[in-house]
Amino acid sequence: MAQASAKWTYTPDVFWRWGAVVTVTLTHPVTSRSAANLRAVLDSGSPYTVVQPQVIPALALPEVVPRDLAHLRLFDGTQRDEPRHAARLNFQDEGKGLPILPVKVAALDVKKANASLEMVIGRDTLAYFTMVHDGPGAAVTLIYQLTP
Repeated sequence: MAQASAKWTYTPDVFWRWGAVVTVTLTHPVTSRSAANLRAVLDSGSPYTVVQPQVIPALALPEVVPRDLAHLRLFDGTQRDEPRHAARLNFQDEGKGLPILPVKVAALDVKKANASLEMVIGRDTLAYFTMVHDGPGAAVTLIYQLTP
């Protein structure tokens, strides 16, 4: 697949308040263990893709070797290093036409920023895409590129 795209459209008030929230499935890179219907925000301001801490042991996601750390700035302004774990990311709903991607995730309690979220999809994953943020149209389009 050289190119694929998906477009999410929101009501203007939801888009303004919460941004581009999508539904995804996160899967173990080798087994079929998965967590479906995770609400994730597409966040080009975040360098890393992060997920609620309990998801990592629930799926038994393996740590990336050699050890790869995410240098996280927490919501209170402090910093912490968290190991990154290998997983596969599959967009649901409007994103079903996008490929399943190998990703690295770190643990972070994203619910502290927004109680309805389980995940933040950061620049490390968004690098696979051209992202079009249409503010007036209250929509986001992801265009998959063959290589990040």
